[in-house]
Amino acid sequence: MNTILKKFLINLFNSAVPIDKLKSPIRVINVNTMWHKIVSLFFSAFCVFLFSSISEAAVIYVNQSARGSQTGNSWASAYKNLQPAIDRARAGDEIWVARGTYLPTRFLIAGETDPRSRTFILKGGVAVYGGFAGNEVSRAGRNVENHPTVLSGDFRGNDPVTASRQTRTKADNAYHVAVAIDQNREVVLDGLTLRGGNANNLKYKTRGSLGSLPRNTSIHKYGGGLLVLNSNLKIRNCDIHSNTCSSGAGGAILNVSLGNRKVKYKFTVEDSIFSENLAANGGDGGALALGQDGSAQLSTIIKRSAFVKNEATCATGRYYLDGGYGGAVDAGNSSAVFGSCIFQGNFANGARLKDKEGNPGGIGGGISAQEGAWVRIVNSLLIGNTSGRVGAAVNAESGARLEIYFSTLSKNICTANTGWGSGAIGGWYNPFKPNFDKPNTLKGLGNIIYLNRTPNQGFKDLQIRWVGDNGGKGKIQTPPRTQLNFTVIPSGVLDNNSGTILSGNPSFLDSQDPEGPDGQFFSSDDGFQLSPGDVRAKNKVTAGVLPADFADLDDDGNFTEALPVDISGAPMGSSPWNAGCYQ
Repeated sequence: MNTILKKFLINLFNSAVPIDKLKSPIRVINVNTMWHKIVSLFFSAFCVFLFSSISEAAVIYVNQSARGSQTGNSWASAYKNLQPAIDRARAGDEIWVARGTYLPTRFLIAGETDPRSRTFILKGGVAVYGGFAGNEVSRAGRNVENHPTVLSGDFRGNDPVTASRQTRTKADNAYHVAVAIDQNREVVLDGLTLRGGNANNLKYKTRGSLGSLPRNTSIHKYGGGLLVLNSNLKIRNCDIHSNTCSSGAGGAILNVSLGNRKVKYKFTVEDSIFSENLAANGGDGGALALGQDGSAQLSTIIKRSAFVKNEATCATGRYYLDGGYGGAVDAGNSSAVFGSCIFQGNFANGARLKDKEGNPGGIGGGISAQEGAWVRIVNSLLIGNTSGRVGAAVNAESGARLEIYFSTLSKNICTANTGWGSGAIGGWYNPFKPNFDKPNTLKGLGNIIYLNRTPNQGFKDLQIRWVGDNGGKGKIQTPPRTQLNFTVIPSGVLDNNSGTILSGNPSFLDSQDPEGPDGQFFSSDDGFQLSPGDVRAKNKVTAGVLPADFADLDDDGNFTEALPVDISGAPMGSSPWNAGCYQ
């Protein structure tokens, strides 16, 4: 796990406030004579509670243009802002939010006075739906694209309308657009735009505590769009852009789980886009930073989603450079699955800085898998991502497990001017520090790794750099065994690999136009489909077993069946399969 995220977790873990268990003593009465009455009364009360709870599940309406009584009971009497609706909502309720831009109104912790500390405080068991015109009678009647519902941290409304990573106008923006803390029941955000958060207060520490968020915690440099701690969260049909953090982690979202209880938290993202989010000034995870500590666990599943032009930027540290891990995603010590995802144009920016050993920064242009992370990538397209040091598409640090299946990695660029390099996948650990470093692992099936570049070095096409050494100090060891099978790599060489490498150059329909003529990914005309005349990757995966449907790409609730569809939703069928993400 990178240093910045680890410090955040350690800070929270060491200062966490214990939560006492609730006690409910029950008075014992004469059961010999009254047991039948008690059972009858208890059963009646239980039924009343159960059915009244069901009947109380409600739709609460929010429309900033409403002119009625603001009870939230109808569109005509809708609340004008979102937070009152959240405060009123109970588990099972839905909040329908009409088009418009909504600003945070509540302070995260009572007693705070900095107006930038205002945020939307989310509630477990409550689903917030956007995309309504303000007259619908069913959720199916909404149109997210035509009626954008924006949760914004831009209090003055002076940020650019289009997505932008620039921070000049964000000095007065909210530190976090929204937060979810200690929500065991799932929070749902569906059909919303989250933008304009700017977590850049490096000196702030919390004055009071809020559940497992204790006093004296530096939180306002993490999660510009959404700060999530010990919570279950689902994001669907959302556009999350132009959020920033500084010297922290998670330009758009920081999601961490921690504590001594063996609790499993889930983070699910479906059919969403993360664009132009920034982890600046030594930050990690331009779009997402994920982690866990203690006995609590975090499991992340992201499917049919895109990460475009997100950035994590290095800063000067005491000895090594700070930050710059994961242009789009920085995953540390937790599990993360990416199914049918697009990573395009993300940047792990070394900022032209070098550490005292002369090595540049910027690790994992698309994804950085840190110590203890288990990252699985399936049916995904990683194109045009950039790193300054290593792993332009994906990088796995020591102790990380990396699995890649039926994915295409192309035109990613590592700009390193030292021996680090690797235009597609990077992996490194120091086998001479057995007390500190654990080997990383790499395995997969049916991938295409092609036209990834390291232009500043003598070798122009270093696709993968998977090594075990002590940082160039003279001791070099054969790298950990890899298991990439039926994978197209033009050079045909990968040291200590136990799988079959398919050498040669694959051919695509139109790699200059990744979205294809319809201008949309995930469709049958995408440019990185194999051309009809391809002879290197088409129907070449003749052995091996399809991976499990880790991300439930067909939405049938079965995560253990064989992978059913490719990135465009076409059936995988039976072997032989195409290498790459399109069948």
